[in-house]
Amino acid sequence: MTGDDLDEVGRLDRAAFGPWWRGLRGRFAALPRRTHKNLAACREPDPDGCFLAEERGRAVGYVFSRTWGGVGWLGPVGVLPRFQGRGVGKALLQASVDYLRGAGARVIGLETMPRVPANVGFYLRQGFGADMPTLHLARQGASDGERGRRVASAASSRLGRWSQADAVTRARWLDELREATGLILPGLDYSQEVLVTAQHGLAETLVLTAAGLAAGRGVGRAVGLAVVALEGAREGTGDAPAALIALALHPRCTDAADFRLLLEAAEDFARSQGKPGLGVSVNARHVWALSQLLGWGYQVERLMLRMVLEGTDAAPASGECVDLSRWAG
Repeated sequence: MTGDDLDEVGRLDRAAFGPWWRGLRGRFAALPRRTHKNLAACREPDPDGCFLAEERGRAVGYVFSRTWGGVGWLGPVGVLPRFQGRGVGKALLQASVDYLRGAGARVIGLETMPRVPANVGFYLRQGFGADMPTLHLARQGASDGERGRRVASAASSRLGRWSQADAVTRARWLDELREATGLILPGLDYSQEVLVTAQHGLAETLVLTAAGLAAGRGVGRAVGLAVVALEGAREGTGDAPAALIALALHPRCTDAADFRLLLEAAEDFARSQGKPGLGVSVNARHVWALSQLLGWGYQVERLMLRMVLEGTDAAPASGECVDLSRWAG
């Protein structure tokens, strides 16, 4: 797949997922197109792992691959309905898995809709095992004054924005965050998400620092990040809540106070950009983080089934780690 193929991929995506959308919204409902920005952001981190399937010169399917350091996942993957059941999806899946293995991924997985049993069965037959669900939660409502003051008081000393940092600070943050996330899951690295979403203006990354893990005299070390997406994947979703692409904390800094500080900073940033709220994704393996979110008033809206290729492992170092993300583009 090349950058010139993205318009065609957008048409394929709409045709492949159109029947599912009509099943949800009614027979005449039209699935909104993915934006060009979203498609470009899906491809650019791993362009050699994104594939287009053709039959007689016609594009009939596609797949995107993504590597977060040692963690690899694929999706979305779509095949035109009339070409499903003819081996196209299997070939695309194998191409992606081969790429992810070659890229050094220690974990290979995906997320799929549990309401579509045929998809679950397909991935099971290709060697993926059903894992814990990834829950999508949301909390809407205005920020209260006390919380706003708490976030504001920490903003100058502990919270930084990627868009406002210089090149030297950004490089240091990425190194320190890579070390932090590697302690959650060996090799886990969100650098590409930070860089690509910033390049396309899709998200802002908030960085939490801690003086107790000093990077140098008078400089706090980066111990957490929240990548806040402001634009939806599809056209016409400008009024939708913002979404967390990833939120993670250094295991040594994982406590309710820092978790809540970073989360509420992300919420307040989303509202400052005119968003009505913030969507959060967390895999059910992260028991402590999920419990905290529910206790803070977040409610489960939907879920996806995480599936992991046999022989790879998606287990975090501890169920008390904070690592909020989803394996889906």
